[in-house]
Amino acid sequence: MVTKPPSYPIKGINTLDPQGRRPVRKNIDDWYKEQTMDDNSKRIQLTLFVEALAIVQALPFEDVRSWFRIAGIHSQPWVAWDNASPPKGPKEVPKDRMPGYCVHNDYTFPTWHRVYVTLLEQVLYEAMNEFIDKNVPDQWKTEWQNEAKQWRLPYWDFARFANKPEVEVPEGAVGELRLPILLVKPNIEIHSASKNKTTVETKTVANPFYKYTAPKVMGKLDDPYKIQTETRTKTDQNGKSTSWTIPWDKCISTTKYGLLEGYHVDIWADGGQNWLRSNLALNEHAWNPQPAKPQQTVQFMTWKLLQQNGGPTSWTAFSSTRYCRSHDEKPEYWLSLEMIHNNIHAFVGGSQFIRPDEKHMKLWGMGHMASPLVAAFDPIFFIYHCNIDRLTAIWQFLNPTKWFDGDSASALNNNLLPFSKDDKHEIYKSEDVKDWRKLGYDYEILQGKDDHNQEHIRQVKKDIDTLYSKRTRALFPGLDKEERDESDYIITVYYNRYALNGEPYKINLFVGEKPKEDFIGPGSKNFVASIYSFSAPLPADGDGGCGNCKQQQKEGVRSVAQVPATFAVDKFADEDAGDPKDNVWFVVVDSLGQQVDLKRLGSPIEATLHRAEKATFLHEVDDNSPTDYEKIGDGKQVVYGEATTSFR
Repeated sequence: MVTKPPSYPIKGINTLDPQGRRPVRKNIDDWYKEQTMDDNSKRIQLTLFVEALAIVQALPFEDVRSWFRIAGIHSQPWVAWDNASPPKGPKEVPKDRMPGYCVHNDYTFPTWHRVYVTLLEQVLYEAMNEFIDKNVPDQWKTEWQNEAKQWRLPYWDFARFANKPEVEVPEGAVGELRLPILLVKPNIEIHSASKNKTTVETKTVANPFYKYTAPKVMGKLDDPYKIQTETRTKTDQNGKSTSWTIPWDKCISTTKYGLLEGYHVDIWADGGQNWLRSNLALNEHAWNPQPAKPQQTVQFMTWKLLQQNGGPTSWTAFSSTRYCRSHDEKPEYWLSLEMIHNNIHAFVGGSQFIRPDEKHMKLWGMGHMASPLVAAFDPIFFIYHCNIDRLTAIWQFLNPTKWFDGDSASALNNNLLPFSKDDKHEIYKSEDVKDWRKLGYDYEILQGKDDHNQEHIRQVKKDIDTLYSKRTRALFPGLDKEERDESDYIITVYYNRYALNGEPYKINLFVGEKPKEDFIGPGSKNFVASIYSFSAPLPADGDGGCGNCKQQQKEGVRSVAQVPATFAVDKFADEDAGDPKDNVWFVVVDSLGQQVDLKRLGSPIEATLHRAEKATFLHEVDDNSPTDYEKIGDGKQVVYGEATTSFR
């Protein structure tokens, strides 16, 4: 009998702060500013963070703690991690091909990623101590070790306005959403010891958070670590198919919006970090009459996600885009953490490879974060998912009795593969990570708070309102006027994530005049929001395909989403353009920029406009009066010319 070698136990960082509490994961911009103050002693954690990530990125692929292997847990290159068996997939996935550990569109989405982020946090902490042992002079070791003990992985709050933008903004601008400062700097200043090891010097090094760079082009790595291309296909009405390959195999570095159809392979190798496009996507609502005050759908959805009045109040609804029976009861349940998560992946990475028309050029380009196959290789992935875990923890605090209820109850005992609690391959389950503090960290908004203490609950709600709601309301001075209709509108969407055999697509939603053929994206004045499927092609033979996704496709699992529509409807009403219930439209666009008619594939989308009598953002924070939404209209798909399909 062959005995498995010991597994790598994921315990988190077992240290406490001076008050005996778990140290907090901080907002990365706040943390970075603390570290780069004039007082040089504040740069120790930054130095350790940078040096530790550089160490982990340089580890050989055979080491399960290497960046490449940790990133590969998410999907490609389909290699088992830490000798853990893959989840059981359908027969379509060959036995000799690892089908992956994916948990998207599933109720364990938040808990699986909780352990995943903790894994990297722990590995970086171990690398920090290795760096201290080998490089820090003895007289400084204790101070640096203490700094490492207080460090925790920072998070990127994608829904929070930048307090002090580093670039000039138009006069009167309220704020903007943007990528973190640390992650858009190619080089970074850190500390090092002088040659005689008696003084601290500052040196400039390549920033490992800016991008990940492999030893060579990823498609030429040694087996079994080769990264493969991703094939996208379109088929016209005559059945003629045309395919494109997304050249992940030609990349040596991760990129944001850097893969552009028609460019030379040398450009694809290191396409660059086009972070300004990421920022534009996060803030994009071109129909807003005041461009200096962008409509923050991301911020508003994040606030609403955490509301007990008008937001998801069951784990089943909160955790996943997966459709279940309870979605038939309350339309407000259709907003989920995973749905917001999916859109941010597209905004950050860029999801359109094919050259668009002139109106959409500013968001042309594709990057790693937009594809589940390779997203985790981009260093922003874990900083981003740290915030996904933070939102989960906040929601748990406000809903302490809601845990794997209803349809999600059956998933409570699912193994969170490939993560082990000990060195004997005992795999984590969701119940093991319900209390995030047991994994060695906390969040500032929750530290010292008791979910049974009403004053603590009120304070957390107030903090949420300060971060997301009050600033959102400030963008819309007309929404609280006395003569205004106080109704709240949402659009709920029912769709098939695997309609294009897994190929990703966007559902662009509109309220108002029917969008024109050349104006079917965010550039339309009637654009409300997009819903991104965040999926990947499932090859017919299963080679390299996600086992969980193939199983969901086989079982006919569907997905749901929700977007706020009050601001769009309010604008529509001000224009006196008719009844909004008769003017809800949607256009389906694949990652090649082509329209898709899903009706022809037998996977129709249902988009529905719902109305509640009072807008949730006009309520006081502690107003727990029920909000009931009623269906008032159905959306209609817009198809111009010969819409393309895939996998007829």
